[in-house]
Amino acid sequence: MAKTKSEVSHDESLELRWPDGQSRTRIQDRESRAQWKQTLSKVKELLRRELELSGATATLITYSSNHLEPGAAVWFSRRAANQFAWQEALGLIGEVPTLDQIDKAYQSRARRVHPDGPTPDIEVFRALSEHRQRARDYVTGRHRTDHEYVIAIDQFNESRLNLQAIKIVLYSLRRIEDCGSPLMLERAWMGFHKQITAGVATEEVRDGATVAG
Repeated sequence: MAKTKSEVSHDESLELRWPDGQSRTRIQDRESRAQWKQTLSKVKELLRRELELSGATATLITYSSNHLEPGAAVWFSRRAANQFAWQEALGLIGEVPTLDQIDKAYQSRARRVHPDGPTPDIEVFRALSEHRQRARDYVTGRHRTDHEYVIAIDQFNESRLNLQAIKIVLYSLRRIEDCGSPLMLERAWMGFHKQITAGVATEEVRDGATVAG
C-alpha cells in the first residue's frame, strides 16, 4: 500500500549522487525531448507523488545545477526505517559499542556470508554492511536516511528531462501491478537495488581480515 504524503520524508540535493558502478551516457549521445514541456518544479512535484504511490517511505532527488551535468538520480526506500536494527543484527544489544567492537562484530558475521566465504549470501552480506555503517553513524553522531533503491538516468540533455524519465519509469513499474503478479513486480524493483558498495563501507572481509576496496 502506498504511503500518504505525511508519512513520506522527501529530500533534495543540487549535487548529483550517481550510483556506484553505473555507466554514463556519452555527452554527444544525450537526447532532447521537445514534447516534455513541464517545468522542473512541476516535474519534481509529480515525481514525488509517483514515489509516494510506489510505496516510498523516504526519498532523495539529486541533480546538478550545472547545465553541463544533466544527469539525475533518485534514491528511495520502500520500507519503514529502523534506526536501531543494527543492535540485534550485530549482537550489540544493551550497550553503546566502540567502533572497534562494531567492526569485530561485523567481521565475525560477514566472513561467513561474504561472496568468497564458506556460505555466500550477498543479500545478508549487504544487510550486514548496512547495519555496520548505521552502527558507526550512531556512535560517531552522524545520521543518514537509508535508501535501498536508486534510479539514475543521464540519457537526456536536461536534468528536468531525466527526472521526467524517472517518473515515467516509476509509473510503468506500478502498471505491472495491474498484471496481478507480485513476483514480477518485485523482480522489477530488485533491478534498481543499489549496489553492495553504494552508500556503505567499501571494505570486504576475506579470511578474517578487513581489506579496503
